[in-house]
Amino acid sequence: MSAPMSNSGFQAAMSILSHVYFAPILGRLIRARVPDLLAGEAVRSAELVNQAGLHPLSTVRAVRALTAFGVRWRRARS
Repeated sequence: MSAPMSNSGFQAAMSILSHVYFAPILGRLIRARVPDLLAGEAVRSAELVNQAGLHPLSTVRAVRALTAFGVRWRRARS
C-alpha cells in the first residue's frame, strides 16, 4: 500500500493539468468577452451565450468546469 499523496503535491499536479487542459477553453471564453459579461450583476446562461455568441451547453459546461478549478468570474468589490 502506498502512502497518500501530499496535499501540496496534489494541488501542484492539478494546477499543471488544469493549465494544459483549460488554457484553450479559457482563451476562447476570454475572446468571446465572457469574463466581462460576468463581471457585473448576475447573468442568466441563455443571456450570456446570446451576448457572447457561443454554443449554449458548451459554454455552461466550460464555465462550470473552470469555476470548479478556482476561476473567479466576478470582480472583487473595492
